[in-house]
Amino acid sequence: MAHLKLKVTPSQSEFIQKFWFSKGYSWSSNDTEVSNTNKPFLYVNSRGTIQYSDSENAFNSDSGEETVAHTYIEDIVYDAMKNQDGTRWRTQPSNSDESKQLQEAFFRLGASCSWAVCCLFVFVL
Repeated sequence: MAHLKLKVTPSQSEFIQKFWFSKGYSWSSNDTEVSNTNKPFLYVNSRGTIQYSDSENAFNSDSGEETVAHTYIEDIVYDAMKNQDGTRWRTQPSNSDESKQLQEAFFRLGASCSWAVCCLFVFVL
């Protein structure tokens, strides 16, 4: 994992934190509960430690790679939607098997289906 920094909304922060927790990352206290979603700046270092900040000056001076939150989320969602052979699904599943696979992909991200589907429409479309 690279050292990343993101400007986030509360819903983006929640989604990204859940994803990072699913990858084994945690707050410096080793906690893996979503918190501090009201903080506008979110970071993860190369060791997988998550941090937050209120300070735009601290964000600007941080050495992490600045990443656009909605693009980062789109990449997470698209990766979760890949077929076994690495090709991407269509945005909307065409049958119940694809729908079930899409739900399973979102469950692997640690998100409930209804919340994840909302993210799909908000962030991807």
